[in-house]
Amino acid sequence: MKTREEVLMSMSRVDRESVAVLVAGPVSQPERDYAVEEVSALTRLCREPILRIRVSLDAGGGAGAVPASVTASLDVNGGAVRARAEGTTLREATDLLQARLRTRLVRQEHRPHRGASDRTDPSCQPARERGDRDPAADLATE
Repeated sequence: MKTREEVLMSMSRVDRESVAVLVAGPVSQPERDYAVEEVSALTRLCREPILRIRVSLDAGGGAGAVPASVTASLDVNGGAVRARAEGTTLREATDLLQARLRTRLVRQEHRPHRGASDRTDPSCQPARERGDRDPAADLATE
């Protein structure tokens, strides 16, 4: 029988080996699982493959009452999508992080793919390939 984590990873299109979790302070296993589950669930928003996920959990509570924080970085087919959130608890910080990551992933999905404008936009091509006059050639004939 599969563990809960194995089921979540299979549903989210991400291999277990592709997820790294870094921890600072006293972070329980359920808090780790929740953060991985929430971040992995967002991979369904991407058309491109998620190559790696890195989640950092900091329980906070140190000198100066630093709040809990969660940071995530997703390698979306070679491009990084990152977000960070703080909260009074790790669960609150994770929920805020998921909302920020969702916004960034949706925004990225609606952008043209890198390099697409260079290939399709005629203004990015050299003048001789567009059939325009070459201003440098005009200067040379004067």
